[in-house]
Amino acid sequence: MNKDEKEKHSPEIEREILVEKVREIETAKLEAENSAAQNSERNNTAKILNEKRELGEPLSDVEAKREMSQRSRRNFLIGGATALVGVFGWRWLPDETKQNLLRRTFEFNERVSQIFYSPKRFAPEFSRELAGARVNGAEGLSENFNPADWILGVGGLANGSEDLILTLDDIKALPRVD
Repeated sequence: MNKDEKEKHSPEIEREILVEKVREIETAKLEAENSAAQNSERNNTAKILNEKRELGEPLSDVEAKREMSQRSRRNFLIGGATALVGVFGWRWLPDETKQNLLRRTFEFNERVSQIFYSPKRFAPEFSRELAGARVNGAEGLSENFNPADWILGVGGLANGSEDLILTLDDIKALPRVD
């Protein structure tokens, strides 16, 4: 073939090569979609449990919005009506019936708690060897602590004029109450 013939054939050859590449790409896409579909079917619980599913025709955007608004409005109205029936039903009941209902509920809760919370189950007890010294804080317990200089200020009293300042001797002089 001479040079002119090669130039004539080269666009045709290039087109055939491009068509083949497109076919390869389309085939690869189909294989990937089939593989993804098989994986989704393996992970689909409806398929695993052999549940029958029937899907309806897809809804248009307008139909979907209309159906959602009807369901939302309907559910709201049903919920509101149920709440009103409950409130007015409670008000309609005589006080004696309300007290009996509440008492029976309390007794039921008491029986349930007696079943689950047995008095035979006590908190664990530990020996003295396992117990350690409990320190609630070291404020004011330093080595140079002077009890005569220690004061307690109580602020925010109801009469509001002055804060109450107490020394350790004032606290010790207070009456003891058990």
